[in-house]
Amino acid sequence: MLKETKNTVYITVTVGTNRSEFRINIKNNKLLVFLKEKPIKGKANEELVKQFTKLFKKPVCLVAGCKSKNKTLKIECTNKGEVLEILDKIKR
Repeated sequence: MLKETKNTVYITVTVGTNRSEFRINIKNNKLLVFLKEKPIKGKANEELVKQFTKLFKKPVCLVAGCKSKNKTLKIECTNKGEVLEILDKIKR
């Protein structure tokens, strides 16, 4: 789910689209993200990056999975501890 390099964390997520609201679930050590947008013309990917940027308050970009439900996001200027702390708050 998480991979750390110098000042950067890569996070793997599984995405569901066309949902009633944006939501993140953590189940069996996997991150499931539900998006409101449909996967048309990159709208769902845009929503994913926008919501993760808002959540982590750091630069986020999509680095793999543009046309797949399994995606990898790059979160810059952070470390694994900070990311896990934020994700732990979501679990509650």
